[in-house]
Amino acid sequence: MQIPDLGDIRIERSEPLALDIPRNLRRRFQVANGDVHADADDRTIVFGGRTGNNASWDIYLADVNVATGVLEDVRPLVADRRVREEDPRFSWSGSQIVYKCDGKICLVNSDGSNAREIVVEPGCELWAPALDQTGFVVTYVQRCDGSGSDRIAWYAFDDKTPGNSPTIVPSKGGGPDRFPYFTPTGEIVYSHLDSDSGTSSLWLLYPLYGTTELLHSETESDDDPYVYHADGRYVAFSGWGRDAYDLYIYNRQTDAAAQVTRGVNVLGTILFD
Repeated sequence: MQIPDLGDIRIERSEPLALDIPRNLRRRFQVANGDVHADADDRTIVFGGRTGNNASWDIYLADVNVATGVLEDVRPLVADRRVREEDPRFSWSGSQIVYKCDGKICLVNSDGSNAREIVVEPGCELWAPALDQTGFVVTYVQRCDGSGSDRIAWYAFDDKTPGNSPTIVPSKGGGPDRFPYFTPTGEIVYSHLDSDSGTSSLWLLYPLYGTTELLHSETESDDDPYVYHADGRYVAFSGWGRDAYDLYIYNRQTDAAAQVTRGVNVLGTILFD
């Protein structure tokens, strides 16, 4: 869907436009979450996908034709049948893509070259990675020893040897922390689920100081935040309404949020020009 004018955060509710998969893939292709890199010339989407129920999940690229709502030139980027690859995110420059690979964090150039592991933690499943603006700090969700308690971690890597000593974000109490994403100035926005109330809210972490603060709590379940790359002013997130996870956009400068959809399940939102 087209992003409305966000100047004063008064947004009219809109209906999402589904992106069509090319006809030669439509019957058998399954699409998972993804990310978009937009520049002056084009918009490229990276996403997890597979060609059938028994096929492995791989990383794909496609070009987004906004005028027609069609994904064009769908092509595999990373396709190893022995490895489950998912949760891809572009680097801020668009030159690299970070993703989950069999419970580890991997990185690949956007042309498909130099795929490699950058974070490996034995006994832990790592997922939902995102890079900071430098491209050498990654944040992700960590679930260790089958505990089921998700924690946010971040790690500065040297791109040569996979790391295994991340900094763990202190929990805000009982309940998992999920879906971290860097702001342009190096903070991390993430979602925390309170185990007592069963509600989730958006929090802001300052990695250099190890401190956190409540960013926003709009609905019973503020989840899956995505920071607008241009200036970090806006945070898109999914919030539970009466019967669906609707799309909201939060303005960090005015501390106001607007509901964009109603009654439409929206997950994994991406803001781009």
